[in-house]
Amino acid sequence: MPDRRRFVIVACALYAVCALWATWPAIRHVEGHYLARPAAGYGQAAAGDHLQLGWSFWLVGHQLERGSSPLADPYSFRPEAEAPPSLQGWLLGLPYWPLSAAFGDVWAYDVVVLLTFVLAGALACWWLRALDASRPAALAGGVIFCLMPYRVGQSTGHLIGLIAFLLPALLLALERRRYVVATLALAAVPLSGQLHLALGAIPLALGYAWARLPRADRWKAASGIAVALVAGLLVDRWAVAGSIGTGRSFVQVERYSAELSDFVTRAIGSGSEELVFIGWLTPLLAVAGLVAIRH
Repeated sequence: MPDRRRFVIVACALYAVCALWATWPAIRHVEGHYLARPAAGYGQAAAGDHLQLGWSFWLVGHQLERGSSPLADPYSFRPEAEAPPSLQGWLLGLPYWPLSAAFGDVWAYDVVVLLTFVLAGALACWWLRALDASRPAALAGGVIFCLMPYRVGQSTGHLIGLIAFLLPALLLALERRRYVVATLALAAVPLSGQLHLALGAIPLALGYAWARLPRADRWKAASGIAVALVAGLLVDRWAVAGSIGTGRSFVQVERYSAELSDFVTRAIGSGSEELVFIGWLTPLLAVAGLVAIRH
């Protein structure tokens, strides 16, 4: 077996183990249960954001089978209100569609969640290898991103954690000078309705392009960033304007924002939105990565 192929297999296996570790002990009871952080079910389906997300995933295949747009929701709030757009499902709803047909909705949701862990770690590792990091250092960096507490916490029912793999995908594409792929990865963030993530991803792309790309190529990256910015503005006007997502005060936003104590405490507190806890594994892996780079 070629050495490169062996490394890819080892990396994917490592991040699959990370996915199982991050979802333990819930993964032991995965049969018929969502890998999520729901409220008490009291003998019925437990309420939580995962149900809304699962609906969005299911809707994609359902709409495509009917020959309709996967970005439209013809059922929610009807007939009292107009059909709202449905942007959360199209990206992960595509792999969810055949999985749902083969194994059912709950299993499809859980498999998609686990796959996003593998993608997060593998793409981060691939990006670091593109930076000429050693294989051990790249593997360690992928583990850090895969198991990053905030990303894991936001994967318990929120799309922002599940599509975080688009960030290393964006950096990898820029590093490899694949500007069309970088544009698609960056634009997919706001087009999935994750405008708050886009507010960080767009400056990240700008800074990375300025630091890593040849001056002659920066306009290509800037064009892709402009496309993502326009996509975000269109999504804001189409799906957000006039909804309950507008007009929030800073006090309301502060409720879901991390505080300094959230960097060191293990307690989730009022919600997973505030979880940042660095833990002991992250700095140890960072030190191991630095040692590996020096060698």
